[in-house]
Amino acid sequence: MTSISSTARASTILDWLRKVGRSLRDPRFGRLQRYALLFSFVMVYVALLRIPGPVGWGDRIGDVWFHVFVVAWFGLLTYKLRTIGTREIVRFWLTGFFPVVLVAYFLSNPLEQLIGTGNFQTAVWVPAVEELIKVLPLFLWTTVLRPKHRHGTLSDFWILGFAIGAGFSFYEDALYQRLVASGFGHGLTGTLFPIFLTGSQFVITHAGWTALAAFGVGVFSLYRTRTWGWIVGLGFVLVPILDHAAVNWRGGGADFIRTVVLHGRLASTLLVITVIGAVAHDWYVLRWASTRDKLFPSPGLRGDFKVVQGPGSIDKKVTAVVARQRYRRMRNAAFSDLYRVRSHGKSAGDRHAIVTTLVSLADTANAPTGLSVHQP
Repeated sequence: MTSISSTARASTILDWLRKVGRSLRDPRFGRLQRYALLFSFVMVYVALLRIPGPVGWGDRIGDVWFHVFVVAWFGLLTYKLRTIGTREIVRFWLTGFFPVVLVAYFLSNPLEQLIGTGNFQTAVWVPAVEELIKVLPLFLWTTVLRPKHRHGTLSDFWILGFAIGAGFSFYEDALYQRLVASGFGHGLTGTLFPIFLTGSQFVITHAGWTALAAFGVGVFSLYRTRTWGWIVGLGFVLVPILDHAAVNWRGGGADFIRTVVLHGRLASTLLVITVIGAVAHDWYVLRWASTRDKLFPSPGLRGDFKVVQGPGSIDKKVTAVVARQRYRRMRNAAFSDLYRVRSHGKSAGDRHAIVTTLVSLADTANAPTGLSVHQP
């Protein structure tokens, strides 16, 4: 009797998990895309198996947890501000783990074979190559790959840059048989960023470096028609290169370059500033656009809580919340692009296609708008 009851209970749980899984599934991605994502993680496992070393799976999982922790609190902080979700973050982590590592290797290894591992190779060439290659996917994401009339927020750039750096760091640490993260420490930054390396040197590590550079790409993308946008964007790209160079430099001149970057504190301070800056900037941008567009009011968090607390099965509640968030993210992307154009004094142009998409998503999410799905 107990066995039958346990089997029935397990079947009920599995059925519930399947329903929730279907609720979370993005209809834009078919079976091929889901299998491709699964295959990518299998290849991550295979790649790690082929790298021998003393670092065990427990330590590796702990290192992943440090990075996931940062993504989690920043993701919650920017829940209403981002235009991307978990799938995009995972994709960029895989991008950092596979193609970014591969390209960086092919650009760095030939020079090492030619001139050896002196300061020019390890502290000049490698930092420049790695930091620029890591941020290249975000540059492509916001230019040739960006859909028309949609733009990412600075929060998107920050978290996607962090994900790329985390993927790159995970592979590099496995390759060099090390773990470059000290875990939770004292103070605000020690609590928020367990990815930092402390001790003889203070380093914000690859995830922090790429988040800084990605923030710079975001500033450039939004404000490229203004001179200060180029200066600020370039500055946030150069700081990680310089900080990385200071970490790798050996021999004469090391003290000078480390003093210039304040022994890693310049990068860590800027990283905290970019978190605050991204949240404040995106809040302002979305509010700025909201005051000029009354067709798509912001779906508030109170509505999300009402859906969760209301009647209905758990899978239907999950479906409703996910639909609201998909609408919110598309709205944020449309409003961010609207700000990018109109804040520069340009006309918004014909946006019929994005309006139609937003109306359809709002209808699915049961969110009120100033238009009807049936309107032309």
